[in-house]
Amino acid sequence: MSRLLHYNPENDLALASNALSYTPTAAAQEIRRSGALLPLWWSEPGDEVIVTPNLMPTAEALCEKWHLPGKPVVTTTASWAMPWGWSRSTLREFRSIGLENLPSDEQVQAIRDLSHRRTSITLLKSLGISPDMLPLQFSDADAAIAAVSSMGNCVLKMPWSGSGRGVFHSNHISRTMLEKTVRDVVHRQGSIIVEHELKKERDFATLFYSDGQNISYRGLSLFITDSHGHYQGNMLMPQVQLAEFLGVEIAPIATAVAEKLTSIIAPMYQGWLGVDMMLYKDASGDTAVWPCVEINLRMTMGVLALYVAKRVTNYGNNGLLTVSKNGRFPDGINLSPTSGKVQFTVQPAR
Repeated sequence: MSRLLHYNPENDLALASNALSYTPTAAAQEIRRSGALLPLWWSEPGDEVIVTPNLMPTAEALCEKWHLPGKPVVTTTASWAMPWGWSRSTLREFRSIGLENLPSDEQVQAIRDLSHRRTSITLLKSLGISPDMLPLQFSDADAAIAAVSSMGNCVLKMPWSGSGRGVFHSNHISRTMLEKTVRDVVHRQGSIIVEHELKKERDFATLFYSDGQNISYRGLSLFITDSHGHYQGNMLMPQVQLAEFLGVEIAPIATAVAEKLTSIIAPMYQGWLGVDMMLYKDASGDTAVWPCVEINLRMTMGVLALYVAKRVTNYGNNGLLTVSKNGRFPDGINLSPTSGKVQFTVQPAR
């Protein structure tokens, strides 16, 4: 049974809006156009990726050069779909082209509910994190502001937002702006998450797959962010080397997370997901693992990096997957050569 793969990176924002027909910003539409061929990299035999007729020769050449098993098509014959992420808007888009074997409205609503950042609290609680360290969810803006005052330096998060976005550090904004932000988020999204700020050493992610019954750990993702926490790129190495580079034993933690997520998420969701984690200094000054910063209930750049590292072997042992904009493109392998204004490039590690 063939799948239709689809790159819709604006999905986090579509979840936040919950609109039946979400219109991405011009910048988000450009990223989507530029990355149209990316699904070919995580395709399996029989998968299809819709491309425009003018891109067909480029897509076919990409598949031939890198032995990508997916098939670029102008019109799909697939019976079901696996987009970057699910939202009401994505479901409507697939229904409009005649696909029938799709999640129900209720299933997509359940995916949206699970994509809320409160699911991270549920996971942390199930992993036995001390109650005084758990993030807190507030539906009352005054209560959230009072919590910030009592906690000192903390992190505030929108329930739904793009990865790395919608996150505010209380010590980086004025009190007036903080209060305005809290009230605005609660008004628009119904609540806000407040959590302790940890002494971060390194961000990373663990990658999982849900078959609808069980969730299994599939790999590690080491990514680079800028000073604002925005994604810049992924390290490309064999999994053994990534684990050695991180310097801590992740498998037992990832196994525990997979077990807990199986009961929390697996019955409602099928597909890839990522759990962002963090190395931090604990109260004793030792390096520890914070097992869930956030859950991305969708395909991730880390999963793309996992596939690319296996298929681009000359850079897969020591490379970097980067996202560049505004025409300032580095030399390397263009993963989605669409002549767009955004480029996804594999290059040798600096």
